[in-house]
Amino acid sequence: MFKICIYCVASLSIAIAPVYANGVNSLANAIELAIANDPWLNQNQSLQDAQLNQSIAANTLPDPRISFGLMNLPVDSWQLDQEAMTQITIGVSQMFARGNTLSLEQQKLIEQASQQPLLRQNRKAYVKRLITRIWLEGYRANKTISLINRDKVLFDQLLEISQSSYGTTQGNTRQQDIISAQLELIKLEDRLLIEQQKLEQVFSQLSPWLLNSDIQQMSSDNHVLHVNYGNALPRLVLRYGDKIKNKALNNRALYEKLQFHPLMHVETYKQAAARQDVSIMNEKYKPQWGVSASYGIRDDDQLGDSRADFFSIGVSVDMPIFTENKQDKLVRAAISRAEAVETDRVLLLRKLTSNVQTAMTQLHRLKERYSLYEKQIMQKTIEQAESALTAYTNDNGDFTDVIRARIAKLDTDIARLDISVKALQVTADLNYYFTKYEPVDTKQLAVGG
Repeated sequence: MFKICIYCVASLSIAIAPVYANGVNSLANAIELAIANDPWLNQNQSLQDAQLNQSIAANTLPDPRISFGLMNLPVDSWQLDQEAMTQITIGVSQMFARGNTLSLEQQKLIEQASQQPLLRQNRKAYVKRLITRIWLEGYRANKTISLINRDKVLFDQLLEISQSSYGTTQGNTRQQDIISAQLELIKLEDRLLIEQQKLEQVFSQLSPWLLNSDIQQMSSDNHVLHVNYGNALPRLVLRYGDKIKNKALNNRALYEKLQFHPLMHVETYKQAAARQDVSIMNEKYKPQWGVSASYGIRDDDQLGDSRADFFSIGVSVDMPIFTENKQDKLVRAAISRAEAVETDRVLLLRKLTSNVQTAMTQLHRLKERYSLYEKQIMQKTIEQAESALTAYTNDNGDFTDVIRARIAKLDTDIARLDISVKALQVTADLNYYFTKYEPVDTKQLAVGG
Protein backbone atom coordinates (compact mmCIF):
# COMPACT_ATOMS: atom_id res chain seq x y z
CA MET A 1 0.00 0.00 0.00
CA PHE A 2 2.79 2.39 0.94
CA LYS A 3 4.60 1.71 -2.33
CA ILE A 4 1.43 2.38 -4.29
CA CYS A 5 1.17 5.72 -2.52
CA ILE A 6 4.80 6.48 -3.34
CA TYR A 7 4.15 5.68 -7.00
CA CYS A 8 1.14 8.01 -7.08
CA VAL A 9 3.06 10.85 -5.45
CA ALA A 10 6.03 10.42 -7.78
CA SER A 11 3.74 10.68 -10.80
CA LEU A 12 2.44 14.11 -9.79
CA SER A 13 3.88 17.41 -11.08
CA ILE A 14 3.06 20.14 -8.64
CA ALA A 15 3.85 23.59 -10.01
CA ILE A 16 3.89 26.40 -7.52
CA ALA A 17 3.62 29.78 -9.23
CA PRO A 18 4.30 32.89 -7.18
CA VAL A 19 1.66 35.62 -7.03
CA TYR A 20 2.76 39.17 -7.78
CA ALA A 21 1.22 42.52 -7.19
CA ASN A 22 0.59 44.90 -10.06
CA GLY A 23 3.79 46.18 -11.63
CA VAL A 24 6.12 45.31 -14.48
CA ASN A 25 4.57 42.21 -16.02
CA SER A 26 6.38 41.75 -19.34
CA LEU A 27 9.78 42.15 -20.93
CA ALA A 28 8.42 44.71 -23.41
CA ASN A 29 7.04 46.76 -20.52
CA ALA A 30 10.41 46.59 -18.73
CA ILE A 31 12.31 47.76 -21.82
CA GLU A 32 9.87 50.63 -22.38
CA LEU A 33 10.23 51.78 -18.77
CA ALA A 34 14.01 51.46 -18.81
CA ILE A 35 14.34 53.64 -21.93
CA ALA A 36 11.83 56.18 -20.60
CA ASN A 37 13.70 56.43 -17.28
CA ASP A 38 17.20 56.59 -18.77
CA PRO A 39 18.72 59.99 -17.86
CA TRP A 40 21.59 59.40 -20.29
CA LEU A 41 19.27 60.11 -23.22
CA ASN A 42 18.33 63.53 -21.84
CA GLN A 43 21.96 64.26 -21.11
CA ASN A 44 22.93 63.37 -24.66
CA GLN A 45 20.17 65.59 -26.08
CA SER A 46 21.49 68.48 -23.99
CA LEU A 47 24.99 67.84 -25.32
CA GLN A 48 23.67 67.93 -28.89
CA ASP A 49 21.86 71.23 -28.25
CA ALA A 50 25.04 72.67 -26.78
CA GLN A 51 27.10 71.65 -29.82
CA LEU A 52 24.52 73.08 -32.23
CA ASN A 53 24.42 76.40 -30.43
CA GLN A 54 28.19 76.43 -30.29
CA SER A 55 28.33 75.79 -34.05
CA ILE A 56 26.27 78.91 -34.71
CA ALA A 57 28.55 80.95 -32.45
CA ALA A 58 31.63 79.48 -34.14
CA ASN A 59 30.68 81.00 -37.51
CA THR A 60 30.49 84.50 -36.08
CA LEU A 61 33.22 87.15 -36.23
CA PRO A 62 34.87 88.05 -32.94
CA ASP A 63 33.35 91.03 -31.18
CA PRO A 64 34.75 94.39 -32.29
CA ARG A 65 36.92 96.28 -29.81
CA ILE A 66 35.90 99.82 -28.86
CA SER A 67 38.45 102.05 -27.14
CA PHE A 68 38.35 105.44 -25.44
CA GLY A 69 41.49 107.46 -24.75
CA LEU A 70 42.89 110.83 -23.69
CA MET A 71 46.08 111.59 -25.62
CA ASN A 72 48.90 114.08 -25.00
CA LEU A 73 47.42 115.78 -21.95
CA PRO A 74 49.98 118.35 -20.55
CA VAL A 75 50.95 117.52 -16.99
CA ASP A 76 51.83 121.08 -15.99
CA SER A 77 48.31 122.40 -16.29
CA TRP A 78 46.13 119.41 -17.11
CA GLN A 79 44.22 121.64 -19.54
CA LEU A 80 42.68 120.23 -22.74
CA ASP A 81 43.07 123.50 -24.67
CA GLN A 82 46.72 124.23 -23.85
CA GLU A 83 48.39 122.01 -26.46
CA ALA A 84 47.30 121.33 -30.02
CA MET A 85 48.23 117.66 -29.70
CA THR A 86 45.82 117.01 -26.84
CA GLN A 87 42.74 115.05 -27.94
CA ILE A 88 40.05 112.66 -26.80
CA THR A 89 40.00 109.57 -29.05
CA ILE A 90 37.26 107.06 -29.76
CA GLY A 91 38.38 103.97 -31.70
CA VAL A 92 36.99 100.70 -33.02
CA SER A 93 38.86 97.64 -34.37
CA GLN A 94 37.71 94.39 -35.93
CA MET A 95 39.72 91.21 -36.54
CA PHE A 96 38.81 88.69 -39.24
CA ALA A 97 39.40 84.95 -39.18
CA ARG A 98 42.06 83.25 -41.26
CA GLY A 99 40.59 82.08 -44.56
CA ASN A 100 37.49 79.88 -44.07
CA THR A 101 38.27 79.02 -40.46
CA LEU A 102 34.86 80.10 -39.13
CA SER A 103 32.77 78.03 -41.54
CA LEU A 104 35.07 75.05 -41.07
CA GLU A 105 34.76 75.31 -37.27
CA GLN A 106 30.98 75.41 -37.64
CA GLN A 107 30.95 72.35 -39.87
CA LYS A 108 33.20 70.48 -37.45
CA LEU A 109 30.77 71.13 -34.58
CA ILE A 110 27.83 70.07 -36.75
CA GLU A 111 29.64 66.80 -37.49
CA GLN A 112 30.10 66.30 -33.75
CA ALA A 113 26.44 67.12 -33.05
CA SER A 114 25.39 64.66 -35.76
CA GLN A 115 26.94 61.86 -33.70
CA GLN A 116 24.54 62.36 -30.80
CA PRO A 117 21.28 61.04 -32.41
CA LEU A 118 23.22 57.93 -33.47
CA LEU A 119 24.59 57.51 -29.98
CA ARG A 120 21.03 57.71 -28.65
CA GLN A 121 19.95 55.04 -31.13
CA ASN A 122 22.79 52.83 -29.93
CA ARG A 123 21.94 53.56 -26.31
CA LYS A 124 18.32 52.46 -26.77
CA ALA A 125 19.45 49.26 -28.49
CA TYR A 126 22.01 48.66 -25.73
CA VAL A 127 19.41 49.22 -22.98
CA LYS A 128 17.04 46.81 -24.74
CA ARG A 129 19.78 44.19 -24.84
CA LEU A 130 20.81 44.78 -21.22
CA ILE A 131 17.28 44.69 -19.80
CA THR A 132 16.52 41.57 -21.85
CA ARG A 133 19.54 39.76 -20.43
CA ILE A 134 18.75 40.80 -16.85
CA TRP A 135 15.06 39.96 -17.25
CA LEU A 136 15.93 36.50 -18.56
CA GLU A 137 18.22 35.93 -15.58
CA GLY A 138 15.30 36.80 -13.34
CA TYR A 139 12.99 34.49 -15.27
CA ARG A 140 15.52 31.66 -14.99
CA ALA A 141 15.87 32.09 -11.22
CA ASN A 142 12.12 32.42 -10.73
CA LYS A 143 11.35 29.36 -12.87
CA THR A 144 14.09 27.34 -11.17
CA ILE A 145 12.54 28.16 -7.80
CA SER A 146 9.20 26.88 -9.10
CA LEU A 147 10.80 23.64 -10.32
CA ILE A 148 12.59 23.09 -7.03
CA ASN A 149 9.44 23.81 -5.01
CA ARG A 150 7.54 21.37 -7.20
CA ASP A 151 9.97 18.53 -6.47
CA LYS A 152 10.46 19.62 -2.87
CA VAL A 153 6.77 19.02 -2.17
CA LEU A 154 7.09 15.68 -3.92
CA PHE A 155 10.14 14.69 -1.84
CA ASP A 156 8.40 15.75 1.35
CA GLN A 157 5.53 13.40 0.55
CA LEU A 158 7.87 10.58 -0.49
CA LEU A 159 9.82 10.99 2.72
CA GLU A 160 6.64 10.99 4.80
CA ILE A 161 5.43 7.81 3.14
CA SER A 162 8.82 6.09 3.49
CA GLN A 163 8.99 7.01 7.16
CA SER A 164 5.56 5.51 7.70
CA SER A 165 6.68 2.40 5.82
CA TYR A 166 9.81 2.14 7.95
CA GLY A 167 7.85 2.66 11.17
CA THR A 168 5.42 -0.11 10.35
CA THR A 169 8.15 -2.46 9.06
CA GLN A 170 6.35 -2.75 5.73
CA GLY A 171 8.43 -2.88 2.59
CA ASN A 172 12.18 -2.75 2.38
CA THR A 173 12.70 0.90 3.41
CA ARG A 174 15.87 1.28 5.45
CA GLN A 175 17.01 3.95 7.84
CA GLN A 176 19.80 5.01 5.47
CA ASP A 177 17.18 5.57 2.77
CA ILE A 178 15.35 7.97 5.04
CA ILE A 179 18.57 9.78 5.93
CA SER A 180 19.48 10.01 2.24
CA ALA A 181 16.07 11.48 1.42
CA GLN A 182 16.43 13.99 4.25
CA LEU A 183 19.86 15.00 2.95
CA GLU A 184 18.47 15.58 -0.54
CA LEU A 185 15.75 17.78 0.94
CA ILE A 186 18.38 19.84 2.76
CA LYS A 187 20.29 20.21 -0.51
CA LEU A 188 17.12 21.39 -2.20
CA GLU A 189 16.72 24.02 0.51
CA ASP A 190 20.25 25.20 -0.23
CA ARG A 191 19.51 25.39 -3.95
CA LEU A 192 16.39 27.39 -3.17
CA LEU A 193 18.44 29.88 -1.17
CA ILE A 194 20.92 30.22 -4.03
CA GLU A 195 18.19 30.89 -6.58
CA GLN A 196 16.45 33.34 -4.27
CA GLN A 197 19.74 35.19 -3.92
CA LYS A 198 20.04 35.33 -7.72
CA LEU A 199 16.47 36.64 -7.96
CA GLU A 200 17.26 39.36 -5.43
CA GLN A 201 20.37 40.33 -7.38
CA VAL A 202 18.32 40.61 -10.57
CA PHE A 203 15.81 42.78 -8.72
CA SER A 204 18.63 45.05 -7.57
CA GLN A 205 19.89 45.33 -11.15
CA LEU A 206 16.44 46.07 -12.60
CA SER A 207 15.30 48.58 -9.98
CA PRO A 208 17.52 51.53 -11.06
CA TRP A 209 16.29 51.10 -14.63
CA LEU A 210 12.59 50.56 -14.01
CA LEU A 211 11.97 52.94 -11.14
CA ASN A 212 11.50 56.63 -11.89
CA SER A 213 14.82 58.46 -11.81
CA ASP A 214 13.30 61.37 -9.86
CA ILE A 215 15.08 61.53 -6.50
CA GLN A 216 11.96 62.44 -4.52
CA GLN A 217 9.95 59.57 -5.95
CA MET A 218 12.83 57.12 -5.48
CA SER A 219 13.08 58.10 -1.81
CA SER A 220 9.36 57.48 -1.23
CA ASP A 221 8.47 54.35 0.73
CA ASN A 222 5.51 53.79 -1.61
CA HIS A 223 7.72 53.73 -4.68
CA VAL A 224 8.23 49.95 -4.76
CA LEU A 225 8.92 47.86 -7.84
CA HIS A 226 6.89 44.69 -8.46
CA VAL A 227 8.02 42.32 -11.19
CA ASN A 228 6.01 39.44 -12.64
CA TYR A 229 8.14 37.23 -14.89
CA GLY A 230 5.22 35.07 -15.95
CA ASN A 231 5.27 31.36 -16.74
CA ALA A 232 6.31 31.47 -20.40
CA LEU A 233 9.63 32.52 -21.83
CA PRO A 234 9.60 35.84 -23.73
CA ARG A 235 9.57 35.52 -27.52
CA LEU A 236 12.43 37.19 -29.35
CA VAL A 237 12.63 37.47 -33.14
CA LEU A 238 16.20 37.03 -34.36
CA ARG A 239 17.26 39.47 -37.06
CA TYR A 240 18.50 37.66 -40.15
CA GLY A 241 17.39 34.47 -38.41
CA ASP A 242 17.09 32.44 -41.63
CA LYS A 243 20.59 33.38 -42.77
CA ILE A 244 22.06 32.63 -39.35
CA LYS A 245 20.22 29.32 -39.20
CA ASN A 246 21.53 28.34 -42.65
CA LYS A 247 24.99 29.74 -41.89
CA ALA A 248 24.70 32.01 -44.93
CA LEU A 249 26.46 35.00 -43.34
CA ASN A 250 30.04 34.86 -44.58
CA ASN A 251 32.57 37.54 -43.67
CA ARG A 252 31.62 39.78 -46.58
CA ALA A 253 27.89 39.59 -45.85
CA LEU A 254 28.55 40.12 -42.17
CA TYR A 255 30.65 43.23 -42.86
CA GLU A 256 27.82 44.65 -44.98
CA LYS A 257 25.24 44.09 -42.24
CA LEU A 258 27.42 45.62 -39.53
CA GLN A 259 28.04 48.76 -41.58
CA PHE A 260 24.51 49.82 -40.63
CA HIS A 261 25.18 49.77 -36.89
CA PRO A 262 24.76 53.23 -35.28
CA LEU A 263 28.26 53.10 -33.80
CA MET A 264 29.75 52.57 -37.25
CA HIS A 265 28.06 55.74 -38.46
CA VAL A 266 29.25 57.56 -35.37
CA GLU A 267 32.75 56.72 -36.54
CA THR A 268 31.86 58.14 -39.97
CA TYR A 269 30.97 61.49 -38.43
CA LYS A 270 34.09 61.35 -36.26
CA GLN A 271 36.16 60.94 -39.41
CA ALA A 272 34.38 63.88 -41.04
CA ALA A 273 35.08 66.03 -37.97
CA ALA A 274 38.72 64.97 -38.00
CA ARG A 275 39.03 65.94 -41.68
CA GLN A 276 37.50 69.33 -40.88
CA ASP A 277 40.12 69.72 -38.18
CA VAL A 278 42.87 69.12 -40.75
CA SER A 279 41.33 71.78 -43.01
CA ILE A 280 41.18 74.21 -40.09
CA MET A 281 44.86 73.68 -39.37
CA ASN A 282 45.68 74.30 -43.04
CA GLU A 283 43.91 77.65 -42.77
CA LYS A 284 46.54 78.64 -40.19
CA TYR A 285 48.92 79.30 -43.10
CA LYS A 286 46.72 82.15 -44.31
CA PRO A 287 47.12 85.72 -43.00
CA GLN A 288 44.74 87.14 -40.44
CA TRP A 289 43.48 90.61 -41.28
CA GLY A 290 42.25 93.37 -39.02
CA VAL A 291 40.92 96.87 -39.51
CA SER A 292 40.83 99.78 -37.07
CA ALA A 293 39.49 103.32 -37.11
CA SER A 294 39.61 106.16 -34.58
CA TYR A 295 38.31 109.68 -34.20
CA GLY A 296 40.25 112.29 -32.19
CA ILE A 297 38.41 115.28 -30.72
CA ARG A 298 40.39 118.42 -29.92
CA ASP A 299 39.31 121.35 -27.79
CA ASP A 300 39.45 124.99 -28.96
CA ASP A 301 42.69 126.78 -28.28
CA GLN A 302 43.08 129.26 -25.44
CA LEU A 303 42.12 132.14 -27.76
CA GLY A 304 38.86 130.43 -28.64
CA ASP A 305 39.83 129.40 -32.14
CA SER A 306 38.49 126.06 -33.30
CA ARG A 307 40.86 123.16 -33.88
CA ALA A 308 40.21 120.43 -36.44
CA ASP A 309 39.41 116.94 -35.20
CA PHE A 310 41.46 113.94 -36.42
CA PHE A 311 40.25 110.75 -38.13
CA SER A 312 42.53 107.73 -38.47
CA ILE A 313 42.10 104.36 -40.18
CA GLY A 314 44.46 101.42 -40.47
CA VAL A 315 44.78 97.80 -41.50
CA SER A 316 46.80 95.11 -39.70
CA VAL A 317 47.83 91.68 -40.88
CA ASP A 318 49.21 88.67 -39.00
CA MET A 319 51.59 86.94 -41.40
CA PRO A 320 52.49 83.28 -40.63
CA ILE A 321 56.06 83.39 -41.88
CA PHE A 322 57.88 81.07 -39.48
CA THR A 323 55.69 77.97 -39.81
CA GLU A 324 58.07 75.13 -39.06
CA ASN A 325 57.48 74.89 -35.32
CA LYS A 326 53.83 75.94 -35.25
CA GLN A 327 51.62 75.62 -38.34
CA ASP A 328 53.48 72.61 -39.74
CA LYS A 329 53.27 70.77 -36.42
CA LEU A 330 49.58 71.61 -35.97
CA VAL A 331 48.75 70.21 -39.41
CA ARG A 332 50.75 67.04 -38.78
CA ALA A 333 49.02 66.58 -35.41
CA ALA A 334 45.59 66.95 -37.03
CA ILE A 335 46.49 64.45 -39.75
CA SER A 336 47.67 61.96 -37.11
CA ARG A 337 44.42 62.34 -35.17
CA ALA A 338 42.44 61.76 -38.38
CA GLU A 339 44.41 58.60 -39.07
CA ALA A 340 43.76 57.42 -35.51
CA VAL A 341 40.01 57.91 -36.04
CA GLU A 342 40.22 55.86 -39.24
CA THR A 343 41.85 53.09 -37.21
CA ASP A 344 39.07 53.30 -34.60
CA ARG A 345 36.52 52.46 -37.28
CA VAL A 346 38.50 49.41 -38.40
CA LEU A 347 38.91 48.22 -34.82
CA LEU A 348 35.20 48.68 -34.10
CA LEU A 349 34.23 46.68 -37.18
CA ARG A 350 36.61 43.89 -36.16
CA LYS A 351 35.20 43.86 -32.63
CA LEU A 352 31.59 43.72 -33.82
CA THR A 353 32.44 40.99 -36.33
CA SER A 354 34.19 38.89 -33.69
CA ASN A 355 31.32 39.31 -31.25
CA VAL A 356 28.75 38.31 -33.87
CA GLN A 357 30.70 35.26 -34.98
CA THR A 358 31.11 34.16 -31.35
CA ALA A 359 27.41 34.67 -30.65
CA MET A 360 26.33 32.78 -33.77
CA THR A 361 28.55 29.84 -32.79
CA GLN A 362 27.08 29.86 -29.28
CA LEU A 363 23.54 29.97 -30.65
CA HIS A 364 24.12 27.01 -32.97
CA ARG A 365 25.59 24.92 -30.13
CA LEU A 366 22.80 25.87 -27.74
CA LYS A 367 20.20 24.80 -30.28
CA GLU A 368 22.01 21.49 -30.75
CA ARG A 369 22.09 20.97 -26.99
CA TYR A 370 18.40 21.86 -26.64
CA SER A 371 17.52 19.38 -29.38
CA LEU A 372 19.57 16.73 -27.58
CA TYR A 373 17.71 17.37 -24.32
CA GLU A 374 14.31 17.38 -26.02
CA LYS A 375 14.81 14.23 -28.07
CA GLN A 376 16.94 12.06 -25.80
CA ILE A 377 18.02 13.28 -22.37
CA MET A 378 14.56 14.30 -21.14
CA GLN A 379 13.04 11.00 -22.23
CA LYS A 380 15.86 8.98 -20.67
CA THR A 381 15.60 10.74 -17.31
CA ILE A 382 11.83 10.12 -17.26
CA GLU A 383 12.40 6.46 -18.08
CA GLN A 384 15.09 6.27 -15.42
CA ALA A 385 12.78 7.74 -12.78
CA GLU A 386 9.94 5.39 -13.74
CA SER A 387 12.28 2.40 -13.83
CA ALA A 388 13.68 3.17 -10.37
CA LEU A 389 10.18 3.57 -8.98
CA THR A 390 8.96 0.37 -10.60
CA ALA A 391 11.95 -1.57 -9.29
CA TYR A 392 11.37 -0.24 -5.78
CA THR A 393 7.67 -1.08 -5.78
CA ASN A 394 8.57 -4.62 -6.88
CA ASP A 395 11.12 -4.96 -4.09
CA ASN A 396 13.95 -5.03 -6.64
CA GLY A 397 15.38 -1.57 -6.00
CA ASP A 398 16.34 0.90 -3.31
CA PHE A 399 14.42 3.93 -2.17
CA THR A 400 17.67 5.92 -2.59
CA ASP A 401 17.59 5.15 -6.32
CA VAL A 402 14.08 6.61 -6.53
CA ILE A 403 15.25 9.85 -4.91
CA ARG A 404 18.35 10.11 -7.09
CA ALA A 405 16.32 9.51 -10.24
CA ARG A 406 13.94 12.33 -9.26
CA ILE A 407 16.91 14.61 -8.57
CA ALA A 408 18.32 13.75 -12.00
CA LYS A 409 14.95 14.64 -13.54
CA LEU A 410 15.00 18.00 -11.73
CA ASP A 411 18.56 18.68 -12.86
CA THR A 412 17.55 17.93 -16.43
CA ASP A 413 14.59 20.30 -16.26
CA ILE A 414 16.81 23.07 -14.90
CA ALA A 415 19.52 22.40 -17.49
CA ARG A 416 17.00 22.62 -20.33
CA LEU A 417 15.67 25.87 -18.87
CA ASP A 418 19.23 27.19 -18.66
CA ILE A 419 19.85 26.38 -22.32
CA SER A 420 16.62 28.10 -23.39
CA VAL A 421 17.48 31.25 -21.43
CA LYS A 422 21.03 31.38 -22.74
CA ALA A 423 19.79 31.01 -26.31
CA LEU A 424 17.47 33.99 -25.85
CA GLN A 425 20.26 36.03 -24.28
CA VAL A 426 22.50 35.32 -27.26
CA THR A 427 19.60 36.25 -29.53
CA ALA A 428 19.36 39.60 -27.72
CA ASP A 429 23.10 40.10 -28.25
CA LEU A 430 22.83 39.39 -31.99
CA ASN A 431 19.84 41.71 -32.35
CA TYR A 432 21.91 44.48 -30.76
CA TYR A 433 24.86 43.88 -33.08
CA PHE A 434 22.51 43.95 -36.10
CA THR A 435 20.84 47.21 -35.05
CA LYS A 436 20.20 49.43 -38.09
CA TYR A 437 20.75 53.15 -37.76
CA GLU A 438 18.22 55.84 -38.64
CA PRO A 439 19.69 58.56 -40.91
CA VAL A 440 20.47 61.93 -39.34
CA ASP A 441 19.14 65.07 -41.08
CA THR A 442 22.29 67.20 -41.07
CA LYS A 443 20.48 70.11 -42.74
CA GLN A 444 18.07 70.27 -39.87
CA LEU A 445 20.99 70.13 -37.46
CA ALA A 446 22.73 72.95 -39.30
CA VAL A 447 19.87 75.36 -38.59
CA GLY A 448 19.62 74.22 -34.97
CA GLY A 449 16.62 71.91 -35.51
